[in-house]
Amino acid sequence: MDFFEIKSEFSNLTIRLNKALEFINQEKLKEEVKNLENQLEDPSIWSNQEKSSQLSQNLKELKKKLDLINSWKRKQEDITVLIELYEEAKDESLLLEAEENIKNL
Repeated sequence: MDFFEIKSEFSNLTIRLNKALEFINQEKLKEEVKNLENQLEDPSIWSNQEKSSQLSQNLKELKKKLDLINSWKRKQEDITVLIELYEEAKDESLLLEAEENIKNL
């Protein structure tokens, strides 16, 4: 792909990612993580193995979702920087790296 195709593809991808992030309420996920962590800090919860196991599993899944969201955001920022650097330096390796990151996002 050439620069304009990459920039257009990234723009479309950014729109889709932002819509997905709007749908996924990250702040609510963070609150749920904090709530589960607080529950798991209570020593009495561990007397009920089934409940503590379920809470631990829920916490693990929520953290995994947050990690994925953060990974998307980091990759999006990385691609933005690569495109900006390419516009300044016209270094083809930056464009290739941006293209590869877009494919992996």
